[in-house]
Order: sequence, then structure tokens, then C-alpha cells
Amino acid sequence: LESRRSDDRDDSMNAQEIRDRIVRLGPWHHDVEVVPGVRTGEPAPPGAYPPELGTPTVIMPERGLAWLVGEVYPEGLAGRSCLDCACNAGGYLFAATRLGAGRCFGFDVRKHWIDQARFLAEHLPSENIEFATLDLGSLAGLNLGPFDVTLFNSKILQVVKSWLTAETTDLENGGAGSARQVLPKRLEKHFGRDLHLNQSRNRNFPLILNRQKFYNRLALL
Repeated sequence: LESRRSDDRDDSMNAQEIRDRIVRLGPWHHDVEVVPGVRTGEPAPPGAYPPELGTPTVIMPERGLAWLVGEVYPEGLAGRSCLDCACNAGGYLFAATRLGAGRCFGFDVRKHWIDQARFLAEHLPSENIEFATLDLGSLAGLNLGPFDVTLFNSKILQVVKSWLTAETTDLENGGAGSARQVLPKRLEKHFGRDLHLNQSRNRNFPLILNRQKFYNRLALL
């Protein structure tokens, strides 16, 4: 387990030094503004990365999250805690912090992404954000306590669904034939008190699941 709270910001680098570091840490999936006019989503020089690293699709987490939070929490996140499963470079948690989130924890199995997140934490407000390199199965052992809002993407959903037990039932607004999903006891204490946000590749915006009505249900893609 590798975990570290991000609370030491580095304001000593100039814009070109930051761009050089962005290139060294690439390729990037999250497009985040590090300092005014410098973003991680800027095109990298040709041949900057070996083919095995792939070419991730570049997205802007702040846009979708700002819209969604405005719809669900008009007053902002107002200190709510956030858990981001498979957080990549942490773009959603940095955006959540700007929207007023309290304690934040993000993890990913790839050190590549967590290195990016920690670089961003050197330049962005991150006093309440912690990142770790680990898999979903290790989460319960950290004893982090519950979070108010949980972010997870479609890949994490597939992992969780493989652990779930399902029974055919009708849920409120679910319709005939929907599946009632029961989270494993070792994980349910961590998942969001208020809602889950599913960053599905098949939707323009995350799917909102209100925990009070759908705590034991995860949407099927």
C-alpha cells in the first residue's frame, strides 16, 4: 500500500518547467489546468510516449462534475466527503475541492495515474485530498469510514458487479426485470451516504443514484 496526503504545494516552477513535467508524466486522460494557461490536455510532441502506453481519450472532469453538483447540490458540496474509485489523475477530486468538498480520497491500481495526481496536488488546492495506489479489494482494510459521495467508472462497476448477488425484483422506478444488487459488507460502509456517480463511457454525464432510495442497487450498463 502506497498512500500519501497531498498538502505541500510547489509554487516555484515556471510555466515551461510545468509543461515539461506534464510531458514527462504523460500520457494524460484528465485535462486539468495546472496554472493559468497551462493544461495537462495540451498535445504532446510527436513520439513523446511509447506505443504500449496507449493514447487515452482526454476528458475535462471539472465540466461534468460542476454541472452535476449544481443539479444535485445547488449550494455546492458544502463539506461533503468524496471517494473516487479508479481516480486516474484525480481530476474529479480537484474539481470537487473547488466545489466545496471536505475530505477526499482517491485510488487507482496504476502508479502512473497516481503520480500524475500527486503532481497536480503540488500546484492545486489539495489539503483535504489523499491518493493511494491500490485496488478496490484493499479499500476496506484502510478503515477510512463512510463517504458522502462516491465516484466510480464503468470498469470499477464491472468489478463490483462481479462480487454482487442479484435477484430479479421490481424496484421503485426500476421496472420489471431490474436486478437488485447487494454490496458486499466489506465495502458498503465506504460507499456514498448521499449518492453514487457512475462515470459511464456510454453517457454524457454521470448517472446519479440517490443512496436513500437505491442504496442496495447499482445501475446495469
